[in-house]
Amino acid sequence: MTSKQVRYWVSLFIALTFLIGLISPAVVTGTEAVVGLTDISDHWAKDKITEWIQKGLVSGYTNGTFKPDKSIIRAEFMTLVNRAFGFSEKATIEFSDVAAEDWFYDEIAKAVKAGYISGYQDGTVKPNREISRQEAAVALCKVLNLEAKITEEIEAFTDADSIPAWSKPYISALVAKGYMAGYPDGSFRAERHITRAETVTMLDKALGTLTVSYDISGIYGPEEGTETISQDVAINVPGVTLRNMIIEGNLYLNEGIGDGDVTLDNVTAKGTTIIRGGGKDSIHLVNFTCEEVIVIKIGGEVRIVASGDTTVEELILESGAHIEGNGIVSVTVLKLGEDVILDGDFTNVIIEADVNIEVLEDTIIDNLQVNSTADINLDKGATVKDLTIDAPVTITGKGTIEAAKINVDGAKLETEPKKLELAKDVTAEIAGKEVKEEEKKPSGGGGSRDDGPSEVKVSAISVVTDPVDVSGLSNYDEVTVILATSTNGASIYYTTDGTTPTKDSTLYKDPFEVTASGDEGGAVTVKAIGIKSGYTNSTVATKIITFKAKKAVPIEYASTEAVDLDIEVDFGTSEADAIAALAYFYVKVYCFCGCVFDRYCCFCLKRNYFCGNRRI
Repeated sequence: MTSKQVRYWVSLFIALTFLIGLISPAVVTGTEAVVGLTDISDHWAKDKITEWIQKGLVSGYTNGTFKPDKSIIRAEFMTLVNRAFGFSEKATIEFSDVAAEDWFYDEIAKAVKAGYISGYQDGTVKPNREISRQEAAVALCKVLNLEAKITEEIEAFTDADSIPAWSKPYISALVAKGYMAGYPDGSFRAERHITRAETVTMLDKALGTLTVSYDISGIYGPEEGTETISQDVAINVPGVTLRNMIIEGNLYLNEGIGDGDVTLDNVTAKGTTIIRGGGKDSIHLVNFTCEEVIVIKIGGEVRIVASGDTTVEELILESGAHIEGNGIVSVTVLKLGEDVILDGDFTNVIIEADVNIEVLEDTIIDNLQVNSTADINLDKGATVKDLTIDAPVTITGKGTIEAAKINVDGAKLETEPKKLELAKDVTAEIAGKEVKEEEKKPSGGGGSRDDGPSEVKVSAISVVTDPVDVSGLSNYDEVTVILATSTNGASIYYTTDGTTPTKDSTLYKDPFEVTASGDEGGAVTVKAIGIKSGYTNSTVATKIITFKAKKAVPIEYASTEAVDLDIEVDFGTSEADAIAALAYFYVKVYCFCGCVFDRYCCFCLKRNYFCGNRRI
């Protein structure tokens, strides 16, 4: 067969980000960072910039500026794309303009592995190249899966005729949605570099489509039946009641609630609930169900009241809180120097930081595990059924301690436990008297003391993850798992397949990574146990990390200019070879027969590439 050739004119469109935060090697974030910024007080985007910094989505510089009108480079975009999508796996990269010691090396490796960036034909990735408004429009339109088409809105710009044909449909789609706008003089300026402030504003508008937000006080949800919301949900003001809902994503109670109240009535949150707002007027959980709730409120404690058939498997306190009611199974206190009030029934309370804890009258704690120095007061009428002390702690008050096991020196208990066990050579102060292991009295009245060696249990294994929220992660996420025990010399063994660990399991040496087991997602169950000779093994600690099924990520490679790459594919070439030649490009083909057709070639190994006359 006579060989005829087709030449492909290829436009490479740079992949941009879904969520743009502004990252550089030296930045500062958080509420405190906003206060010190010197260059946004009179800026048109001040409010949005402030909001995003407070949420940790963007950053200011360490010199006290934000530089809102500064343009953004590709490396900064990739960094925030990775964070937004949870991309953590890395590809092997060999770009000529990226060195291993560059701050963005890992971010580019993640971007390549995730498949949304490839680089240029000359072997570069141009990490320091600035991004234009039209390039941002193309990427964001693809990420949001919007149909790129010309609408009447685009023609209103005074420079509409000068907007390039390749970007005009994408810009038009975003303008029609209200995600992008022009300048006061009526122009759009497609080729102008997008600034930090413009990026924040554009993405803030776009992100509103990905989260259901409640910004006006009121009651939401049906009176009867159940409403299911497949997205994340954010409550941004006080006085909101959600009822009869199933939330498939995460639930955010944000700073805008202030010291006001929010009620969750017959709500199930399948993701993580993060509480950043609320005060003495309470976050009311009525028949509420959630595996994990995290409290992170800056500048004050929040009161959480659980009632009805509420079930919260794990409540993690990264700030002070007043926890009241029943149905909260486990409470873990992580933030140093906070005040915590417990008023209700709790299965497990774990103290991992030096805090002040008030256990109110009639409160019942089945298991209280103290892993850090702390001050705890048990009001009269409060009961701790089983107390394990693995750090010097002071426990005051007239509450009841049914059984206490003290494994370290320095503990002070105002009230003597009904049953007391001290580890070998341990000294504690009990009811004002110094008590040593060899001097402790047998419990339960008469009878002689067991002269055998005292068995000491290895203290509980703490399982800390980065990120903290490990429910419903992206399939691309990589989770760092950190294991620890306060028992010196104890070895930790772990499994990641849900089986019970033993001394024959993997020995923990350093933090390790956990990723999705496959494209279908699912749960990875980490279990860990502490083992030490002469000690009883610790209780098995369990952490469940869930991943969503993999979804196709829109891919676009681009440049602002058409480039003749001189790629030639002979008719009769096998499909695999043709795909290899075209891979990673958005292809506009000018066929020998005169027709023009578009085809995407992004990791799709089953698609045929053809024009109306002949198959390649």
